[in-house]
Amino acid sequence: MRHGFLSIIPLMLHTVRPSLTDDMKAIALPFWIRKGYDGLTFFGHIITHTTDEAEALNACHTAAFGAKNHDTQAMKNHEMIHLYQARSTHDSWLCFYWKYFLYWLRALPYQRHLKNAGYLLNPFEMEAYAHMHDLDYLSRNPHGCTEWKTYAAMPLTARLRTIQKKGAGGNASYLCGGTNGMADGARSGRGRGAKRQQAGRNTAADGSETPSGQ
Repeated sequence: MRHGFLSIIPLMLHTVRPSLTDDMKAIALPFWIRKGYDGLTFFGHIITHTTDEAEALNACHTAAFGAKNHDTQAMKNHEMIHLYQARSTHDSWLCFYWKYFLYWLRALPYQRHLKNAGYLLNPFEMEAYAHMHDLDYLSRNPHGCTEWKTYAAMPLTARLRTIQKKGAGGNASYLCGGTNGMADGARSGRGRGAKRQQAGRNTAADGSETPSGQ
């Protein structure tokens, strides 16, 4: 049962406010993460498929980790952006997940236009993908990441056009690597997450998972 259905209960019982969390420990709980996803942000932790993946994420901020592991650093940064977004939602994980679910639900009708629309058109994911490769993004937003509000204010049709204009074709690689230039009034950048949907890799949050291919 350690890695089964009840394995998340200790994580929930020991949850603290996002503002009191400086780093999120990665832990391998494959029961709770779907195939095709790299990571899942869950109440101040990052859930992965394997212990090796968890250890790589936990080593991200060590000096010895090295620049050659940029993809893993970007994925960790993606998940950490979700933590900082939770700080901006009344400093509450429950509020963050409730909003995330509502944004996902509202985007579902666009599934016929964009695969995994509930995820890709989610304002929280759009911000996380836009800045996952900017490793200084969190230090510039110590009190919380709020660019998701800009995306949330955009009509879903505008969010969809943003993806189509970037030639995403159903994955979020269009959001990788930049901080300016997103159409329709929003900035572009990292598209879930280590999360990353580079060349077909995603990241979502159920708390936010990071898909690895669509």
